[in-house]
Amino acid sequence: MPFYGLYQRVEKPVSRVFASIGNDNIGLIAAGVAFFAFLSIFPAIALALTIWGLFNDPDQLGNHLTLLRGIVPQDAFDLIANQMIRIAESQEGKLSWGAIVSLVLVLWSSSRAINALLSAMSVTIKKDHQRGFVRQNLLALGFTVGGIFFALLSITIIGAFPPIIAALRLGAFTDALLHTFRWLTMFALFFGAVYAFYRIAHPRTADGERIRPKRLWPGALLGAVIWLMASIGFSLYLSHFEVYNETFGSLGAAIALMMWFWISAFAICVGAEANAEIQHEASSD
Repeated sequence: MPFYGLYQRVEKPVSRVFASIGNDNIGLIAAGVAFFAFLSIFPAIALALTIWGLFNDPDQLGNHLTLLRGIVPQDAFDLIANQMIRIAESQEGKLSWGAIVSLVLVLWSSSRAINALLSAMSVTIKKDHQRGFVRQNLLALGFTVGGIFFALLSITIIGAFPPIIAALRLGAFTDALLHTFRWLTMFALFFGAVYAFYRIAHPRTADGERIRPKRLWPGALLGAVIWLMASIGFSLYLSHFEVYNETFGSLGAAIALMMWFWISAFAICVGAEANAEIQHEASSD
């Protein structure tokens, strides 16, 4: 039977991937990535607010904040609004120092998250890449800048796109098409970003053999599928924020965001494990 033959072919590699996920502590590594990614969010917000306060009148902040009302939950809106007003009303000198401190915190925490992912790539192929200090940090910095941009873009599309579509009132069919296009765009962006990450951070096997590009895309595709499913779940969470808010209180949004970071990092690591198994199978043939 063809299906049984397919099952026999994929059963052992899939089992080894699941075993490697546990043996390599991928969940724990993803938790470290999520922690530092989450840690970088708040300094990033503070940095954006302090820069805004340097060039704008604090009295105008209330008018700009009204644009957020109705897009984010009321509790989250009040929290963000109060924090933004407090920072914007600070003295100019403090705003400058605040921007510098926030920038340092953003770069430090984000680079720690990227370094954790780079370590995960080494773990999946069972080899400790001895990159030089300068090269390692330059690589982490490059991925950090790209990661911050992608994270902001993703959060904007996932969180802000649905209420914008609803406000336009284009009709149910058009809304469905736009929602589908949104997720397809995010899927393509994430797939490309993960593939590029694997290509740069996961270039060789434990034996020093260079991994062919065609053996990287299956893991990137798997990671993108897992991430897409997680992102859809996160978007559904935002749609039912008030329900979960009754359980977690004001921490509900923060918990959901950190969980999303964890699943995203976990998806990338699982894809890397799949690529390592594909490379192992190819080397065994």
